[in-house]
Formats: sequence, C-alpha cells, structure tokens
Amino acid sequence: MKLIPAFVTNSSPVVWLNNFTRKAIANMLATGTVPEHVALIMDGNRRYAKTNGLPTQGGHEAGSATLLEIVDVSLQLGIRHLSIYAFSIENFNRSKEEVDLLFSLLVERLDTFLEHRERVDKAPAVRIRIIGNKSLIPPQTLYRLENIEKITQNNTQLVLNVCFAYTSRDEISHSVGVLVDKFVNHETTRVDIDEIAIYNNFYFGPETPPVNLLIRTSGHTRLSDFLMWQVCEDSHIEFLNVYWPSFTSYHFYAILVKYGYFESAQLAVDKLNSYTSSMISYVEDEPRKQTELHRLPPHPPFVSVLGKR
Repeated sequence: MKLIPAFVTNSSPVVWLNNFTRKAIANMLATGTVPEHVALIMDGNRRYAKTNGLPTQGGHEAGSATLLEIVDVSLQLGIRHLSIYAFSIENFNRSKEEVDLLFSLLVERLDTFLEHRERVDKAPAVRIRIIGNKSLIPPQTLYRLENIEKITQNNTQLVLNVCFAYTSRDEISHSVGVLVDKFVNHETTRVDIDEIAIYNNFYFGPETPPVNLLIRTSGHTRLSDFLMWQVCEDSHIEFLNVYWPSFTSYHFYAILVKYGYFESAQLAVDKLNSYTSSMISYVEDEPRKQTELHRLPPHPPFVSVLGKR
C-alpha cells in the first residue's frame, strides 16, 4: 500500500522536486563508473496486484510504467544496452487469457513508448530489438513487433533488448543448431566451432556487449533461465526484495552506486596487481653485476669474544 496519497505525489511541487532530485543524482552517477549493459528480471507483477487488491492486468500495467521510468534513467546515465525479461518460454504454460494479455500489453506499451507526446524527445533515441524464439510468437503479434524494430533500427543512444519467448537454454540450442547446419553445408569447419562462434550465433548477436549488471526484483534469488551464458563471468548480480511495480529510480540509483563502488575497488586492485607484477618482472630481468672475490675490500681483523686477536 502507498503511504503517500496520489494527489500529493502528483502535485506540481512534488513532481518538480522529484524530477530535480533524479536529474541531480543521475548527473552525479554519470561522472563515475556506469555499466554499459544492464539486464532486468522484472518479477513480482502478479504478487503486487494481489497485495494491492488489483486485477492481474493492473499489476502488469504498473510494471510497464516502472519500465518506462527505468528507460528514462538509463538514457540520462548513458547506459547503452538494457535487456529485459519480458516473456519466458515457460510463460506459455500460464492460462491463455494471461498469455494473450501479456502479448497485447507488450505491443501496446511499446507503441505507447514511441507515440507518447511527453516522451517525443526520448523515443527517437531508443532502438528496440525483439530477442527470442520468434517462431513461437503468434504471426499478428510478431508482425507488429518487427514493425517496431524496423521503425527504431537507426536509433543509437540506447538499445532496448526485449527478451520475448526467450530462455537461455533455447538460445544456446539455437546457436548450436545454426553451427551444425553451417558445418553440414561446409560453411564452417570443426576448428572454427568454439565459445566465440557459439556466442556470435546467439539471438543477441555479436554486437551486444557482455552483461555488466543484472537486477532481479521480488526477492527470489535465481536467474530463471535468463542470460545464463552472458552473466557467468564478471557480472554484478543484485537480488532486490521489492516487487517490480514498486521498483523506483531511487532503487536503481542505489544499486548503481554499489556497482560503481565495487568496480572502482576492483580497478584499484587490478592496478595494484599490475604494478606489483611489473616490479617483480623488472627485478627478475635486471642484470646482476658479478663481483670477483679479489676485488672485495679486505676483511676486518678477527677478534675473539675475549678481546684477543
């Protein structure tokens, strides 16, 4: 439940103060270490709706509004790639009514994002990509999604990867299948099939950088078959005990501060290790002067502990 009434939070002074504060924090964070690629598991829409006495659709709509806010923050901070887990292949096991709702809601929200007059200055900056097994998406929905991809294909400020009908297992299977077909058709050789080749044939494509930061809301501490390959190395993972519709830009800011701190600390450690290694290498490589015994100065006279020579 909200502690502050909507008429207060939506009043002009409060809105102005909130926008001013967000902009100030974003400007501060932008001067530090900002992740290039952020991934989001937007979990908790249905539980948020149940907790607040809303229909399931109300929870999904509230979650969509949160996503628009995070996209705005990402644009302010200069984050280049934002990947969202919009629809897992496992979600096809839900009721047909909810699946249809999620399909229509996704297309509607993407259309709204492009057409909303208040966001006209930001929408042209975002390129939207649909990532996943498109053969599982109904033709009518797929047509509209691909049209949105086409409209935004030349935008470069932020790439919004919408993972729809996606799981990591399916993505890896897809990549291996592509490589097998290429091998059978003599388009590649056994020697060329390695980790890089598998990565380059993912749905994301080779142009997508590794995930720097992954955030999951709702309190669950699992990845749910999302970007399993991409986050296996050098990725910072945050599990937050808050439902996605309740996730705000301030939660995001706090996580980014933590991310920047650990990245800066790791950078300092790497520099220290590099310096230490270079010094050790220098000492080992430095030629040692050989001194002949006859060139040494004469030894002092021997004296016993009794003072006798």
